[in-house]
Amino acid sequence: MMRPVALLGPLAGLAVAIAMVNPAAAAWKTEDNSVVDEYLTTGMAEDGRAKFVIVCYANAPVLDMTILTGEPYGSHTTYPNGLPISVTTDGRQQPVIRGVFHNYGGELVAVSNLSIDRTLLRLFHAMAASISTVDVQFDQRKYRFSSEGLGPALRHLYDKCK
Repeated sequence: MMRPVALLGPLAGLAVAIAMVNPAAAAWKTEDNSVVDEYLTTGMAEDGRAKFVIVCYANAPVLDMTILTGEPYGSHTTYPNGLPISVTTDGRQQPVIRGVFHNYGGELVAVSNLSIDRTLLRLFHAMAASISTVDVQFDQRKYRFSSEGLGPALRHLYDKCK
């Protein structure tokens, strides 16, 4: 299992990207930070509650998926380790991936990366091919994301970080 401190590096780069996402937009947006070889794509849930962020680094074998729930992190709440994250693309269930809950500036986030679950690559491949919606469910939370612009955004990350 990944130490929480190790997650801080990838999460630290999210702040600028998260601030730049238009809450009313459902389409996926990309951002390149070539100074640190960080590349990301961000999508807003259709109901505006959550953000889905995928980050890769060209100079390191890092690929992260973070879902910012928009909920406060409960410091006295116990969050499960090995969090199963269920993703459905175009109505088809994808392999369930594992993640962890994390505190990101007081917000509850669900994080997965290649060191937690190697099936993340298969999930991103399915997401890139999606033409309808991407539905994400974990720990009694459900979010729906548009697939508009998702395929090109993920291909851009692949080109930058392969």
